[in-house]
Amino acid sequence: MRMVKSIIERFKNSKIIKNSIWMILATIVQMVISLFINIFVARYLGVNNYGILNYGLSFVNFFLAICNLGLNTIVIKYLIDEKNNHGEILGTCILLRFFAGLISMLLIFLIVFILKGNDKLIIYTTVLQSISLIFDSFSTISLWYQHRLESKFIAIITFFAYICMALYKVYLLIAKKNLLWFAVSHCVSGLVTSILLFLLYNYHKGPKFKFSLKKGLKMLRQSYHFIISSLMVAVYAQIDKIMIGSMINDISAVGYYSVATTIVSLWSFLPTAVNHSFQPVILEAKNKNENDYQNKMKQLYSIIIWLSIAYTIFILIFGRLLIIILYGKEYLAGLSALKICIFGVTFSFIGVVREFWLICENKQKYAKWFALIGVVTNIVINAILIPYFGINGAAIATALTQFMTGIIASLIFKDTRDSFYHVMCGLTFNFKSQKQL
Repeated sequence: MRMVKSIIERFKNSKIIKNSIWMILATIVQMVISLFINIFVARYLGVNNYGILNYGLSFVNFFLAICNLGLNTIVIKYLIDEKNNHGEILGTCILLRFFAGLISMLLIFLIVFILKGNDKLIIYTTVLQSISLIFDSFSTISLWYQHRLESKFIAIITFFAYICMALYKVYLLIAKKNLLWFAVSHCVSGLVTSILLFLLYNYHKGPKFKFSLKKGLKMLRQSYHFIISSLMVAVYAQIDKIMIGSMINDISAVGYYSVATTIVSLWSFLPTAVNHSFQPVILEAKNKNENDYQNKMKQLYSIIIWLSIAYTIFILIFGRLLIIILYGKEYLAGLSALKICIFGVTFSFIGVVREFWLICENKQKYAKWFALIGVVTNIVINAILIPYFGINGAAIATALTQFMTGIIASLIFKDTRDSFYHVMCGLTFNFKSQKQL
């Protein structure tokens, strides 16, 4: 109890925590709205159409990770280091991601056409969803507010965008529209968010956007490890649904599995918000005080690990009830997959924090090797287990992959074993803060 009080006292006046609160509140609202609307969508469309929707979405999410070009943390670091060059940094990143989105749309169409050329509904649904990749490039503007610890503005915009998307989906449900209309809904929040970010940025007189090929190439050279890493992470994050949809004749299996993975990720807003809010402060600590930097990194690991463990226990106890309440008994076939997948969530977020640590330590080159381990592990296990165990085989592959990449991979390379030490310190609260965050 004394330790808990000490931690609360340490964090209660933290600028990080205040910034996190805005991000957490916005994402909670976003999650709640999205969750309940999607529950009605899943019930309305039925398992088969819901499977088609998520099969297409798995391709979009796969390329979304690539379209980010591994630049998020790189851009924040540039914004902190080059305080008089923000317009060029942001403008260059936006344009790079915009063209990446266009190329990704074309690739998605070609891939789905090859795999499902005889099913026009799947092709149309996927292509309509992929338009969102273009709008996502403008989310780069949010990094400018993130590095300034002014997430409240992004929180408000996110809230409004999701309200618009929710109202659109409510209209579709009331009007009893078909699947293609729901595919378009994936683009609504991205469009609204892009417009509002531009308006807000202009209102705050943000630096004029500029494009620099030299700057773009420099950022890409620094982030290419993370581009490869993101590609590989996207493979083992989305390949399960793609392989399920391709190896199992019944597309409904994708619907069952999507319900399981959706519930697993319901809480992800919390560790994501904490991780993002810690990043600017940890980067500054790295430049000023090594001891303070090490302590903050261990604290971040500790928060992420124990949040993950708590959620795992919650799902193991209440998973069945959650599926029944949220989606109905029709989707209970995904319960076993849910209880298997949840065991990988802690290792997954350990890997997310480690990626940030790699940037701080200038060890980005190892990111691609960690991701390669994940890709090989995931594809091999999926290929072996899906034909025998269906979606449960995919769930086992996911959990084992996250363990391999989050824990085992750090021990393989001598230069990355310190991150495992941070994990152990975070797990046991073995750290002391030298100054208030």
